[in-house]
Amino acid sequence: MIISCKKFTHLFGDSREGELSGLDRAMVKLHHSICPMCRVYARGMDATVEALHDLPEEAAPEETKSRVLERLRAKRSG
Repeated sequence: MIISCKKFTHLFGDSREGELSGLDRAMVKLHHSICPMCRVYARGMDATVEALHDLPEEAAPEETKSRVLERLRAKRSG
């Protein structure tokens, strides 16, 4: 089964983290192998993650952490 580009971008991060089922992982790999635009997307995301790893680690203020976590929880719950 071939997934859409939208589905690929949705699953891409989880695939890099090793959090996909075997079927989802296979669908992401198949789509990546046939879609040049999603290969560009994947390279860009990988480059972004690498660049972020190169930044110095600084602790965020507690207020910022709390607000970010609150927004993520709200988004996750719908």
